Amino acid sequence: MVDAGSTGSRIHVYRFNNCGDTPELEGEKFKMTEKREGGSGLSSYPDDPEAAAASLDMLLDEAMTSVAEEVKSCTPIAVKATAGLRKLGEEKSKAILAAVRTRLETKFPFPVVSAANGGVEVMDGKDEGVYAWITTNYLLGKIGGPDKSPTAAVFDLGGGSTQIVFEPIFKSPSGGMPETLLEGDHKYSFKTGGQTHELYQHSHLGFGLMAARESIHKIVLQAVHDKHQGTKEWANREVQNPCLVPGMARKVNVTLDDGELYEVTMAGPDEPAPAQCRGLAEKLLQKEAACTLAPCSFNGVHQPSLAKTFAREDVYIFSYFYDRTQPLGMPESFTIGELKDLAAKVCDGEKNGAWKAFEGIEGAMEELRGRPEGCLDLSFMVTLLHTGYEMGLNREVKIAKKIGGNELGWCLGARDWRDSYPGSTHHGQPMEKISMGQTQLPLEVILEYLDSLRTVYTMESYDLFLHNCNNFSNDFAMFLVGKGIPDHITSLPETVLNTPFGQMLRPQLDQAMRGVTQAPVPPSNIPNGQPRGARTGVSANQSPAQEATHVPGIVYKPTKITQLDQLLNSAKTKCAVIFFTSATCPPCKIVYPAYDELAAAAGDKAVLIKVDLSDAYEIGAKYQIRVTPTFWTFLKGEKENEWTGANESQLRGNVNLLLQMANPVHPHKHLRIHTLQRPHTKPVVYDKTPPLDKLIAKMGKCGSEPAVHALKDFIVARQNNGAIDAPLPSLPTVSKFIVQHLQTSPIESLFPVVDLFRTALVDARVSGFFAQDPQHTVLSIIKKATEGDAQVPYQLRIVTLHLACNLFSSSMFASKLLSDDNYAIPLLRLVTGSLLDLEHQPVRVAAASLAFNIAALNHSRRIHDQDDLLSESNQVELMASVLEAMGKERVSKEGLRGLLLATGLLKYLAPEDGELSDLCRAVGAREIVSETKGAFSDLNDLVKEVGQVIS
Repeated sequence: MVDAGSTGSRIHVYRFNNCGDTPELEGEKFKMTEKREGGSGLSSYPDDPEAAAASLDMLLDEAMTSVAEEVKSCTPIAVKATAGLRKLGEEKSKAILAAVRTRLETKFPFPVVSAANGGVEVMDGKDEGVYAWITTNYLLGKIGGPDKSPTAAVFDLGGGSTQIVFEPIFKSPSGGMPETLLEGDHKYSFKTGGQTHELYQHSHLGFGLMAARESIHKIVLQAVHDKHQGTKEWANREVQNPCLVPGMARKVNVTLDDGELYEVTMAGPDEPAPAQCRGLAEKLLQKEAACTLAPCSFNGVHQPSLAKTFAREDVYIFSYFYDRTQPLGMPESFTIGELKDLAAKVCDGEKNGAWKAFEGIEGAMEELRGRPEGCLDLSFMVTLLHTGYEMGLNREVKIAKKIGGNELGWCLGARDWRDSYPGSTHHGQPMEKISMGQTQLPLEVILEYLDSLRTVYTMESYDLFLHNCNNFSNDFAMFLVGKGIPDHITSLPETVLNTPFGQMLRPQLDQAMRGVTQAPVPPSNIPNGQPRGARTGVSANQSPAQEATHVPGIVYKPTKITQLDQLLNSAKTKCAVIFFTSATCPPCKIVYPAYDELAAAAGDKAVLIKVDLSDAYEIGAKYQIRVTPTFWTFLKGEKENEWTGANESQLRGNVNLLLQMANPVHPHKHLRIHTLQRPHTKPVVYDKTPPLDKLIAKMGKCGSEPAVHALKDFIVARQNNGAIDAPLPSLPTVSKFIVQHLQTSPIESLFPVVDLFRTALVDARVSGFFAQDPQHTVLSIIKKATEGDAQVPYQLRIVTLHLACNLFSSSMFASKLLSDDNYAIPLLRLVTGSLLDLEHQPVRVAAASLAFNIAALNHSRRIHDQDDLLSESNQVELMASVLEAMGKERVSKEGLRGLLLATGLLKYLAPEDGELSDLCRAVGAREIVSETKGAFSDLNDLVKEVGQVIS
């Protein structure tokens, strides 16, 4: 694990014993980059990504020496950068991270953790606190085991922020159901060793020790400034600060509310004033801030009461807590009251004799004399713990830098606790490694296919000897590269069991191995179940120059006028917010989390922008912002509102009002139309298996082809034994056969092959493969069934309609059918031509079912505030055909039901001023729907609902 900090990088090489239920840490190697002028961190090379990547070589040399040769290929590596790299901006940080990944992948044997799992990334502040909690509790032996035990809390005090992470224990005094942790961004679910830990976490930006110093200095100086209005002579004199040690002074730079920077000398008071210093710290914590989600700790931030939910468990305090107390002789464990006594002694100063107690502690006097703000630092810590977190003075806390000889911090906790890398499990190294080739499929398509297999590969269906991980690997390889894994691997369990020895050992092996091989893999530890790389609501230094489209849920940080103008221009049809902030504005940081949450909630309905005037000089000059924070809002391209101040309630209220103004509620949402308001997630499918022998007999000579028999065997096995026991045939061979058959055989003889294929497509593995089929087999069938519509045989048309309906059982294929015009246009031609087939009622019913499937999928996107899959022009074409068919259909109730549903789902939430609404008015859709009333009495309620949305 490489910790790429702002001042330098460090590598931690961890050795684990994986033979038990959970990994056991056996040792750690640590090394950091050598100090150099300008810094040795990745951010020290802003304009030279290759040099930044090369700076890690000396750390990787340590890994090359520490890791045994035989396990280098299965020892993963990850690089986590902190705030230093984020400050460079997205373009430069991305370039550096890309160079780091490339260098690691090309020069070293260690597998780099994937981008989806945050292998080389700038780490989120929230993760940093949780990872520190994982590290601490793992080293204490409190997590990872089969039994759940009380865990320790972690308080981390950094320079710019402070983090708190703990596992609340909710108890019910009445014996009823205990309370639970309220939902929100503060909730983090972590699972390991079969145990689930519901954590509370929060990173209080602007409340780190250095940020607190700046804020307290500003409070003192602002009071002096306000007292001497109209003159600046006071700035040339020493300003007394109750938080400095008596008899000591230091120069500080402070930016006041008027935006002007002052350099003044702060001096300690004549007499110690520790209580007054704590009073300033309490003022900074804003205990009286509005609490929108009770209970709150400070600054209006929700937090379960430590006194009620974490009264007796261990509390570990890190970083500056350790750095300021350990040199003064504090033991590993002390109470907050003892910390308060320490602060009082330090605040008394040396001239009063209070420091004599430290003379016998090595290095303590040097620490005290070199830190005029020692009184401030310790007073703030006491106030933060006692007043901010509301911990009693008798509450014990612990300081530490190491546990069991292992460094504390986030690095060990950031280890991937979910995945078993090849060769790193208790099963040891693989006996054989076989290259299956390369895939060109994009990652999102692969993940979507894997998700579609959930119904096939379930925990209940696993069997060590009959259907195991090799069956899954075979199907997955077929999808990725078009061929399965070798037969001698998939048939290995059967080969063993067919021997007399295997038959004899079968009962014992089954009993002994089932519990081991079916042990649950710890699920994802990512908060809210979201994969890395897909976080919402997190700030990003997004460059509009590189990103032409607005990415929902992102807070943009432009630094140039052209970038800001592009973002505002992209919001001309919706709304935008500009948050003017600066690096020297601690109150601004208070509302950063709320602003990020608003961006996530707004999604693509608004563009939220954050302008740091410390970097964006050009923007600051144009907009003439004098006070931070300042907020400007825009509606449909015009400025709508402006206000100042770090009031979270005001910010949330104004932004939510803006969103309502830009996105008024659609009239359909006020209607009582239950059928059309709910999602229709179950498509119509035709999964009945025909008599296969008779069907194949109709193929003539083609019926003897190996692809036909392989497809038949698959369908029979699936029907008799279920999908898990039906190994896939060679799908590329099936595809090649069907395409060739379409090209060479008479159109009258095609329907048996299409019907056989239709039956196989019900399986998600088959439809998933053909969704990415380079031969476009399905598209070829649809086009064949619509060539010279009148000449297409009835049998081919209806089995093609059934086949098209079955494609909607796969989310992969369904999305492609609607969003890709290469598929959508032929599909609509199939629907429209079939809806008007007056001679064949089954064709009209199947076409109505297909129209329903199309409309339902598009409707599902719409009700979840996502963009339509089907283009507006295609929606108009489909609606026109459906309405025309509806005007004539009085024979089939099922056909009319499908047409009514398709009409209602297409029209529901459609833009009132769009082409679809224009079409409905032009052709008299309301009258067409109304005339169907009474055709079938049990459809009257549906007719009424559809009539309401058509009106």
